[in-house]
Amino acid sequence: MVMVGGVLVWEPPAWAFTASQESANYSLASDSVSLHDDDSGTAMFNATNLKPGSSGARCIVVSAPGSLSSSVRLYARDYRTTNGLGESLNLVIDEGTGGHIENSDPGSCEGFMLDGRSFRGTLAEFGANKTSFATGVSAWAPTGSSMVSKTYRFSFTLDPATPNEVQAGRATVGLTWEQQG
Repeated sequence: MVMVGGVLVWEPPAWAFTASQESANYSLASDSVSLHDDDSGTAMFNATNLKPGSSGARCIVVSAPGSLSSSVRLYARDYRTTNGLGESLNLVIDEGTGGHIENSDPGSCEGFMLDGRSFRGTLAEFGANKTSFATGVSAWAPTGSSMVSKTYRFSFTLDPATPNEVQAGRATVGLTWEQQG
């Protein structure tokens, strides 16, 4: 006697019972932050033949056309000095409106109106201590609702009591405006 056994399993095909629902495509877009300045890529100062008591001032206008509320900070990069010149250069950075955005002379501070002071000290202090967004200076906080600009006035004076050792000294510093939203 031969017995054959088996099991029959019945499963409907997977495609037999399906359903789907599609929705409209979702559209997502990020806000933006953006900064521009009006210096045309030129150095703000190229002061030579300084002597104790020499001074100067230049302005730069920074614009924020971005659509996101943000904070802007100014800080130094690549600070270098020889013969201690940076320690004898007094630096004041003011924030305001006006300046050369309306003028044909890049760097002119004609029409500058003070909003507040960002920094007062020596170039050495600025170059050594204000080196990142976290340590940078500025109270500017664009709201992102429209194009806004801020004028920065940089004023320097070579201290009248500058020692003889500073003769033939040089000082350079790069400036960075960083916007975080």
